[in-house]
Amino acid sequence: MKRNILISILILSLQCTFAHELLDVASGKNHSLLLFENGKILPFGHNDYGQLGLSKTINFQSISEEKPLYIDTSEKFISIAVGLDFSLAVSEDGTLWGWGNNANYQLGLKLPQDIEKPQLLTDIKGWKKVFAGGYESLALKDDGTLWDLRTLEIIKNPNNTIWKDVKVFGENWGFGDYTLIVILQDIDDKFWIYGTCTKSSDDFSIVNSFIDKNVIFIDNDTIQPIIISPDITSFQVTDLSGFYRNKSDIIIFGLSVANDEEIQQIKNCKESVYNYLSNITINKKNKNIRNIVMGNFSDKVTLALDISQSQNKMHYYSYSALLQKNGKLIIYTNGKKMISDKNVKISKIFGGSNIFVQADDDKVYGIGYFYSQNEYMVQELFSYYIPINY
Repeated sequence: MKRNILISILILSLQCTFAHELLDVASGKNHSLLLFENGKILPFGHNDYGQLGLSKTINFQSISEEKPLYIDTSEKFISIAVGLDFSLAVSEDGTLWGWGNNANYQLGLKLPQDIEKPQLLTDIKGWKKVFAGGYESLALKDDGTLWDLRTLEIIKNPNNTIWKDVKVFGENWGFGDYTLIVILQDIDDKFWIYGTCTKSSDDFSIVNSFIDKNVIFIDNDTIQPIIISPDITSFQVTDLSGFYRNKSDIIIFGLSVANDEEIQQIKNCKESVYNYLSNITINKKNKNIRNIVMGNFSDKVTLALDISQSQNKMHYYSYSALLQKNGKLIIYTNGKKMISDKNVKISKIFGGSNIFVQADDDKVYGIGYFYSQNEYMVQELFSYYIPINY
């Protein structure tokens, strides 16, 4: 398949528009949260552990609900994050909140119970942003310190670096043990990493192409610098894809931009898989791009897309999504290049286990994979947008 083949994205318009713009979206394997500028959160997906912030009598809320429920709270939230079946949020007064599954103490609570409604997690204030992935829960304070919320302790930081932003990838996708990649960006725009994927034996983690393998890690919390050009202003990776951005270019690398032949070569690869993938690249001119997000589409196609003819079929799709300044969205995923409908001008994009976008007219769309089945075959289709009523 040629990489320059353009595939139009199927977009179904929403039936109505939002009164407030999207501030943020947190999209996980089993549920997603949409945060609006008025501080209200609209949750979708599975609610087995109360991760939607709704009563567990509600098993699932799809984005096709006629009257979906917002989380009932007087708090005005400014930051959200989702891990595996739990949710985190920061209120505008700097307080920290959480709900959902606490079996692995993701919420920092002493008892491993499920929390169905947003609960204040600590009396400590001054929180700025929350981050989550898999079983990991992190929070950044106004003073630039990063905390592990399971222990409510500052993550080891021997150089007393002040952190500016954090990207977390934490999943188990069937390639081995639990994967954790945490990319830290400091106030000088230098990039650092810690997590389970920094071990030399982890052949499937593309981040290994950007770290010094001679460094001996004491534990998973050992922070190490990313080896990359000093002019890089953005850097992000999952386990098998990534991108970095400088003043002139965006370089996307890994599985999301690999063509069919390159993907097949992975099976026969004699060098380390992460070195092979890091050398599969495409370049885009920075001047044309407003924003870029990346991630892996969820293997649970019912999570927020709620397709009636769907099946829980395991797949692995890494993606990179670029929003151009002209409002056009370009998505690279496993050898395909997809471009949004020219009649839709997109203003914001948000990544995760699905992609959510907001158009200039405030309409919101969700992007992902689904399965359409007839009596002859099961066909996999990209992408599907469900109208949201609110």
